[in-house]
Parts: sequence; C-alpha cells; structure tokens
Amino acid sequence: MKQKRIFTTLILVVVLLCLNIVYAAITSQTLTINGEVAAQAGNESVKVQFTESNVQADSKGTVSATPNTGDDYTTATLNVSGLTTEGDTATVVYTIENKATDIAAKLNTPVVNWDNTEWFDVTCTLSGVDLAKNDGDASTADTQTATVVVKLLKTPVTDSDATAASDEITVSIVADPIANAN
Repeated sequence: MKQKRIFTTLILVVVLLCLNIVYAAITSQTLTINGEVAAQAGNESVKVQFTESNVQADSKGTVSATPNTGDDYTTATLNVSGLTTEGDTATVVYTIENKATDIAAKLNTPVVNWDNTEWFDVTCTLSGVDLAKNDGDASTADTQTATVVVKLLKTPVTDSDATAASDEITVSIVADPIANAN
C-alpha cells in the first residue's frame, strides 16, 4: 500500500507539472518583429559648392567670374577677354565650402578641359582637398580655394589671330563624401 501511495503521489506531481507547463505555454505569447534595415548613399548628402569668386588684381584683360546662384551652386562661370600680349594671365580664386552638416568631403584633382592649346594654357590648383562637415556657423565653415589661371601663350598679330585666339574652358572638381568615423 505504501508503494501504491508513493506511485500515486508521483503521478499526481507529474500531472501537476505537465498542467503548469501547458498552462504557461497557452497563456504566454511571444511577439516578434521581423524586417530589414538598410542605409543608402546618395548624392544629396554631399553639399559642396562655390560660395564666392575673386578676380586677382594682377589679371590682364577683362575678367568676370561668378559662382552660379539658385539651385546650382556647383558650377561657376569664368569669362576672359582682352589678353593681348604673350604671357598675359587672368587669375580667379573660387572659394569652395562644404554646406553638409552630416558628412565631410574630399575634393579630387581638378580636371581642366580646353581645346585651343596653341593660344592658351589653363591650370587649376586647390589650396587643400579636405572639407570638414559644416557646423552651421558660417564664420567657422571649412573652405578650400580653387585658383584658375588662364595664360595667353603667344601674341595675336592680326585680326584672324585674335579670332583664332578664343576658346571655351571647363574646370571640373569632384567632391567625394568621406565616411564618418563613429
């Protein structure tokens, strides 16, 4: 009889444990959220632009240079006329600023294009290549400069020389984002 009582008690304990486990499984629920997250690089993060231009005082001829306004601050214009003597130069210094508050940028080597290499030499040099992200304070904004020099290689003698001594130039400076160091 004692064995029967122990056996019955053991079965009762096992049944109670099973009921507790079943009750916990029925009354407990796990909520799960599944999904994906992804970051994507976009050009809208890079906000490097020309902010001003200064024609240097020793420039010859007539020089006009301005950063574009409106939606396209990424291009600037440069017009030079009236260079008359071999060696005459026109020099313009453009200020480049990073307007992005969330990402720094690095300027690549300028690419200068012009066709009339018989009459002109065009160069562009950068004061530096790194532009820190903008803290929103214009007085502390990180800037670099691009200096463009147009040089007349020979003196035009005739009117046809003067006509031949014209060209369009393009200076391209690509700004790449620099990964944030977090």
